[in-house]
Parts: sequence; C-alpha cells; structure tokens
Amino acid sequence: MTTGVWLVVVHYGDPDLTGRTLAAVDPTVPPARRVVVDNGAGWTDDGGALVVRSDRNLGFAGGANIGLAHAFAGGADFAWLLNNDASPEPDALSMLVETAGDDPATIVGAIEVDPRDDDPQGPWVGRAPVLPPRLQGRVRSIGGSAGPVDFLSGFSLLIGRKAWERIGPMDETYFHYFEDVDYSMRAVRAGVTLILDRRVQIAHRRATALGSGSETETYYFFRNRILLARRYRSGPGPWVWLTADPRHGVLPLFSRRRLAARDWAWLRGAWLGTLDGLRGRTGRRRARRAP
Repeated sequence: MTTGVWLVVVHYGDPDLTGRTLAAVDPTVPPARRVVVDNGAGWTDDGGALVVRSDRNLGFAGGANIGLAHAFAGGADFAWLLNNDASPEPDALSMLVETAGDDPATIVGAIEVDPRDDDPQGPWVGRAPVLPPRLQGRVRSIGGSAGPVDFLSGFSLLIGRKAWERIGPMDETYFHYFEDVDYSMRAVRAGVTLILDRRVQIAHRRATALGSGSETETYYFFRNRILLARRYRSGPGPWVWLTADPRHGVLPLFSRRRLAARDWAWLRGAWLGTLDGLRGRTGRRRARRAP
C-alpha cells in the first residue's frame, strides 16, 4: 500500500453518514491522512481527521477542490475522493491503488451500487449520452466483460498527484451533478489515464443530501446536463438541448406518469432547470421569491 494516499470526504447533510463512511475505510490499511471538508454543515471532528471548514456550502465540486488541494499540498501521492454517504468494502482502497500502480497521472473509478438499481453493472454505467459520439467511450474499464465507458463517477475517485496538476480543480460552476463528467473530459484532453475498476463495487445511495426526486435535485440534473452539452457540442443552446439525448432531457418534461401522479415538485425542478440551462445560469441555484 502506498503510504502517500490521503482520504478526502466532503461533509454535507447527515453527520452519521459521514461518520459511517470514515469508519468503513479499513483501519488495518489506513490512508496516510483523512481530510473531512465541512461544507458549511457544522461537522464535529471525530478525533482522527483533519477538518477543513468552509463557512458556506460550495457544492460538491467546491468542497472536493478544497480537500484535494489540502491533500496534495500536504504531500499526498494519491487522494481518494469519496462521497460521505458511501460504504466501501475493506479492500476497496487497496484494489484501487493496485490498479493505479505507480503512475501518478492516473485516475481510478469504481462501480456505484445503489440498492435502487436492478443491475449496478448495467449498460448505463459510466454512460453520458448527452456527450457527442466522438467523446464517448474514452475511459478504459477492467475487471469485467464490458467495454470502455464515457466517464468516471465522482462518488469515488482515486486521483494521482500529476493528474490533479494537469487537470486542475473541478469546475465549481456546476455546483451539483455533471462536474464528474466534465472532469473526465478534461482529464482525457490533458492526457491523464482514466480507468474504471469494475472489481471495486461500493454501496452508495445517491442524492441523500439533496433528496432523491426532489425539486432541487431535479433542477441541477436538468440544468447541468444542458450546461455540459453546450460546452462539448456545437450550435446554439436550444438546438443542443433538442438534439443532445432528448430521451433524458426533452421528453421527461412532458411525462404522463409525472403529470398523472401530480409530481409538481419534480416537474417544476425539471422545467426551471431546463430554462436556466438554456439561459446559461451556473453555480448555486438562486432562491425563488415567495409569492
């Protein structure tokens, strides 16, 4: 085990989740240092982690950038960025490090196992159809029969020092969602090796901080997929929106199922996110005015 591996966890939401994530990392093969970024949420130090505090919520990318910068400034060879609601198996880190080898210009991802998914290794793993075809399938995968994927999920990333130096920080304008897809695209452009290790399967229930299916979560998903598409596809915003994977971007706005269930929060988030994506609005969502 490389001794220069630091663990970076961004805390927001339930402190018990963060505590369980820290406890799940195998203490017999520990990271050299554990960094918890308190993303404006009031985390209480568990006694063993280096706590870096932000006075406000910077979003996942903003919190991750603070933690990663601290790790590499402190001498880390690799930093393991792990969501605070993930539950890795004891051998997860050692397997990721084994896959990375001695190449610090490498990023290694893992398989996200959400209990709501029927098949965690299904055809949509690591796929971003919103990207143009020329940018799809640029990430190698190992440990399974499936071929290359489009990106590495940001819920678990083992990032090498040289990879960080070449790519730079994550783009904080996304605030939540799709910053990992963008980061993978920038990594490919910078000549960084990206590997999805399918042997490493980590339990992670998505959207615990924002609330699965909530107006806020839905807003960021719809807004940011348009922002991502506009960055990597050519043409005016409305044209990009209509042609970039309409099955996940246009058709859901008219979902009969959502309308029949009167799921107004989801529909409102989808429509407002789409409008703000077309307007090019970035960063944290602006608070809606009270009627």
